[in-house]
Amino acid sequence: MRIERITPCKDGVLLRIEDGSTLVVTEREILSFGLYSGIELEEERISALKAAAEAELTFARAAGILARRALSRRDLIRKLREKGSTPTDAELAADRLEKLGVLDDKAYAAALVRRYSERGWGENKLRDELYRRGIDKEIREQALSEAPPPEDSIDALLERRLRGTDPDGKDLRRAADMLYRRGYSWEDIEAAVHRYRESRE
Repeated sequence: MRIERITPCKDGVLLRIEDGSTLVVTEREILSFGLYSGIELEEERISALKAAAEAELTFARAAGILARRALSRRDLIRKLREKGSTPTDAELAADRLEKLGVLDDKAYAAALVRRYSERGWGENKLRDELYRRGIDKEIREQALSEAPPPEDSIDALLERRLRGTDPDGKDLRRAADMLYRRGYSWEDIEAAVHRYRESRE
């Protein structure tokens, strides 16, 4: 089958094939397949060209997604699959972006822990969030080990909740429940309540 015309287009290079079909490729495929107007390609090479073009499109799509927002490897692959990429192309795109340093679950997990720790999230909620975003257990635990100690955040939250008052048992239970929902352990909560009481004395 003959390529009748090669013209630049918004997404790369448009190939017009003699059967009336078109194919968008990148300059990479033009060079690697030695394409030019008038070249005859057998069906096998056309199929290989289409597969290479689809893989390159998936890579470009993945790079575009990560340029807008950081994601975990798992979430990037899921988004690529939702947009119609094959599992193989999605995995290969993720591999290439990891080699380039653009996709990095360790850095992503560390950034999430820093961001949500600053918002007053405790370790349990941080762990759940990392899990929800597809971060592997080993990377999750490494990121959590580098989280700031909870004392300052939990003390500030407790102070804000109780407003410097001498709370009764009901107020303390509500404050403790709030801290537990934010992901702090009961041990950290008890220690924070103890510090709060001492500061009032």
